[in-house]
Amino acid sequence: MEGDRLRITGPVSVEGRVAIDPRSKMLRSWFNPLAPPLVAGPFAPHELAREVLRQAAGILGWSPTLGDIVDGPVLGVGGGRSARFHQEFKGVPVLASEVVVNFHGDSRLHSLYNQYHYDIPPNLPTVPKVEPVAARALVARLSNSFRHREIGPPRLAVLLYEPVDHPIPPGLQRRNRAREQLLRSVHQHLGRARRKGAAPVAGRHYLVWQVTLRTKRPLGAWLLLIDAISGALIEIRDLFSYAAPHGKVFNPNPIVASGDLTLFDGTSAQALNALRSSVKLKRLDPADPAGELHLDGAWVHMEDPTEPHLGEPTSRSGSFVFSATDPNFLDVMAYYHIDAVQQFLRTDLELTEVPAHSLPVDPQGQGGGDASQGTGTGIVFGPGGIPDAADAMVIVHEYGHALQDWLNCGSNLNGGEAEGFSDFLAAVYFDDKHKPVTPPTRGIMFSWNWNPVNYPGRARRYDLTAPTNAGDWTSKTGYDLAELWSSAVFELYRKLGGDAAASTVKREAKNLAIRLHVMGHGKILALGAPIRDIAQEIEAADTGLAPWRYANGLHLKVIFDTFLRRKVPGYVAKAVDVFIDDGRGGGYGAVDRNDDNFQNTLWLDDFTNTKDIWVKRAPYAVGAPTSPADDEGAVKGLKAHVYVQVKNRGAVASGPITVRVFRAATGPKRLWSSAWTEIPPPPTQPNNVPAGSAVTAGPFTWTPGTADKKVSLLAIVECAQDRAVTELLAADPGVPYADLVPFDNNIAMRNIKVNP
Repeated sequence: MEGDRLRITGPVSVEGRVAIDPRSKMLRSWFNPLAPPLVAGPFAPHELAREVLRQAAGILGWSPTLGDIVDGPVLGVGGGRSARFHQEFKGVPVLASEVVVNFHGDSRLHSLYNQYHYDIPPNLPTVPKVEPVAARALVARLSNSFRHREIGPPRLAVLLYEPVDHPIPPGLQRRNRAREQLLRSVHQHLGRARRKGAAPVAGRHYLVWQVTLRTKRPLGAWLLLIDAISGALIEIRDLFSYAAPHGKVFNPNPIVASGDLTLFDGTSAQALNALRSSVKLKRLDPADPAGELHLDGAWVHMEDPTEPHLGEPTSRSGSFVFSATDPNFLDVMAYYHIDAVQQFLRTDLELTEVPAHSLPVDPQGQGGGDASQGTGTGIVFGPGGIPDAADAMVIVHEYGHALQDWLNCGSNLNGGEAEGFSDFLAAVYFDDKHKPVTPPTRGIMFSWNWNPVNYPGRARRYDLTAPTNAGDWTSKTGYDLAELWSSAVFELYRKLGGDAAASTVKREAKNLAIRLHVMGHGKILALGAPIRDIAQEIEAADTGLAPWRYANGLHLKVIFDTFLRRKVPGYVAKAVDVFIDDGRGGGYGAVDRNDDNFQNTLWLDDFTNTKDIWVKRAPYAVGAPTSPADDEGAVKGLKAHVYVQVKNRGAVASGPITVRVFRAATGPKRLWSSAWTEIPPPPTQPNNVPAGSAVTAGPFTWTPGTADKKVSLLAIVECAQDRAVTELLAADPGVPYADLVPFDNNIAMRNIKVNP
């Protein structure tokens, strides 16, 4: 309702510009520069402001006694006065609860701003369970890497938790081990809380201890907020001011942003400028003594060690907006994209092994040539042709080499795997930027830097079909091998959810795929590692994901199946592969089973409707033929007889199998195994599933309750030679069904309607 006119009784009775809180319906701000004076002569700001608040109590939603409104400071400049107040909840100060009443020097009330918290739960505890000495001890442990520090006294407060953009203090331009250790400690502490389900919830109030930390060498000042009930760190805030300027960049490049493969170096600056995106340049260092901001910050800074020596742009205003053809544009591109991917790895993926210091970058070096190079000590981009730093896929690719060198010294030179890793990193990181155009830009690496007009036939790709034989992995080298590898791991990303229609599923797949590859790369030989080794280490990484986000080993079958299909050396088809068909014949890719068609979707958005689980209202007669087409659905209060068809795409018979069926009320997560109730199995189970054949297990009988409207059925097939992933999990790992069913063909699901 901001901008509406509202008449309020009392001193703010004249019409003014207002904003009303859509939830509480209370006044949040009022402004009128033309209101008349309230009193004649000198006035006491707090007393007059309290009278304003009392008379406006109805629209402000509090008692006219103002019992929980506490006086704060009176500020003023140029004759005006700003009377400040804050809220207390049962005697405890509420953070960010300021109420501000502003007067001109002649008592004209011109504005009122209200940050009062209307939704603090009445039962919020105000007596801490954690002693202040324990809160201070936590800060001491987190900051024990500093030789010179000062920890302030803990102060109790009520906090409305809202995640801030970058709560973790940024690093310095130059490396400092004490600060790096603080970063690691904070990341680990917050990560443990998330994994235990104790992470703070946005929009919820907490009783907290506020503790300040000040350090020397390097100079720092932070506020740590600690849950006064659980003792967990909720948030850390850097109290220093850092620049937060803005700029414009390609994200990632003009061809991906537009879908137009005809763009080239002759495209007008006006057309290219229209394809830039406005961005915030985060984590910049403070301005220099002359007041100039530089593109130097926590994770990346500009250096100019190689020709051409052009220097870096600076700004007093914080504006780093340049034409796409201006050399300074390349500095902005390099800063923004390297800063963003470094922050992504450290926060989203919790890969705190990525160094907490700034990477030196020369966006225009190499003597003006058309080449780039990256190591853990820095990145240099060549400005020749289409400048490399004008294409963010090149930027992230080269950052990938720096990341490899950090993780596994010298491994950035590890031939096709290293190049393929960097291509994969850029391809997956920017995968959501492509437009649905024909011909597609997805699958082309460096589509702007090596655009098809200027460089026909030169571009690398990550959409290659599977090799015809395993020998391609040993006969190919360099960039040819890189294309094979990036195509293989990009297929894996797509099968982990990268082809999903839902953006949340795609994002989870992006995070998972990149984290698996980064973890795997840190375990291979630094030089000469065969592709088999990195493929195996990606499998191993999946068994070591916990406690990041998933239980361990959920994706092993998809990983194995993808590398098997791609004929990676050492991957041999399993003799027995039993499955319950979800429509993809036991595979994890396209419904038509043509995973080599890059335009196919390698993900099943609806995996909850397999036809090979069905319900009969009366059981089949002994020996009668069975078919999923016989499905009759369930009826409230009547016995439902569930059948499951099991197939075997292996080369030999399965031997005895066990089929288990579970039911659950439909809901958002349906955690395994607590949300699922097992339906009693039949007296006998099939003794064998012949190769290439199918058998039916059942009936599994239960009676739907009168309150049941929709029920989820989960079927799992197990056998000695093909174990279901559920057999490998802990007793109750709390895995949502969407992180379980799509990744094991031994498991299938069907949602059924229960008829009246």
